[in-house]
Amino acid sequence: PFKDKQEDEETENDVDIMGFEDLEDPQPAAVPQHPNPQPPMEPQDQQPAQPVIDLPQPVPEAAAPRRESPERDFEHERAINPFLLPIKRPRATAPLALPHYMHELADGRARVHEYNVASGSGASGSSRNIVNIIPVEVMLKIFAYLDDMSLWMASEVCKQWHDIVGKNTAQSMWKAYIKQRWPLFDSLADNPNWYRLYGALMSSCFCRTCLIEMGGRGQDAQEADPQLGDREPGNVMRNNFLRGEANLLNSYESEGISAIPLDRQNNYWQATILGPPGSPYEGGKFFLFIYFPERYPMTPPTVRFLTKILHPNVSRHGDVGIDIFQQHNWSLALNVAKVLLSVQSLLTDPYTEVCMEPELGYIYEHERERFEQLVRAWTWKYAMYELIAPR
Repeated sequence: PFKDKQEDEETENDVDIMGFEDLEDPQPAAVPQHPNPQPPMEPQDQQPAQPVIDLPQPVPEAAAPRRESPERDFEHERAINPFLLPIKRPRATAPLALPHYMHELADGRARVHEYNVASGSGASGSSRNIVNIIPVEVMLKIFAYLDDMSLWMASEVCKQWHDIVGKNTAQSMWKAYIKQRWPLFDSLADNPNWYRLYGALMSSCFCRTCLIEMGGRGQDAQEADPQLGDREPGNVMRNNFLRGEANLLNSYESEGISAIPLDRQNNYWQATILGPPGSPYEGGKFFLFIYFPERYPMTPPTVRFLTKILHPNVSRHGDVGIDIFQQHNWSLALNVAKVLLSVQSLLTDPYTEVCMEPELGYIYEHERERFEQLVRAWTWKYAMYELIAPR
């Protein structure tokens, strides 16, 4: 029993790191019953026959089956295909600054003659030959060093790399990272293709840097300073305040909003809002990223859309232009639920006097039918993957 308990604790820790607390067995006490079937039999031998009749009760048999974690799913798929890449990837890092890429582009233009030395085929022909020469085994060794985002981006380079990644990565791996990057995503399709679904969700995101910040910086802060939450009494009060707001959000599920904290310090949250009925956003589920500063609730949070949305008051980076997020308009009476409801109401009634995207504001005021048609097209394309599986 102690060995089984230790193995369960190790599995629980691994699953907790990946963000899969809900996939664990809700009744772990049923596991140690199998190695010890004899102790309950000893007192029953001293009694006539009634306890023996009570033994084969249907309660343990009717218990819900254990939901498999991504690690167990991966082992099952690994038994079928031994060449699968490991499920645990390196942590994604934020991209470099813009001057670095400008320097790389300038250096590439200066050395363009070095890439055009191929015999008659040009740069595209030489690169195509290099890709075809590299064996698949070498490519798998290289791909093993990539994080989930980089691995998916590599699969979009060419058809050959797309086939290599698709055939040598497990569906459970992509399911695990969808759960990590979008914990509020809930696929309603039967047996979805998690690889395509991951790519569709990545394509539907405004900014991948925000995804990295949302998925990793909270854990990095914990590892750097485990006692960060006990540094000041104010932080403890702030965390308790945010925990109360997280519990309060359960009563707003009927309003089409939800949110969960992503780290123990309650700095980073992910939220979702449903498109209001009767609006061109109806049917869509939009993901948002919320950052709470240290002085919250004295200062407003930062709210950004992760899902691409066409709206005059949402910038092309996902920033929301609403007056309550300004310091002079922020009120202590506002909480997370009221902030999300305000953003949701903004979808029904855009404020076009001051727009973050003036062109969309002009189309909304003067070409309403065209605006609604564009919004519906974006909603169908980027915000309905829970209902419509990507092709």
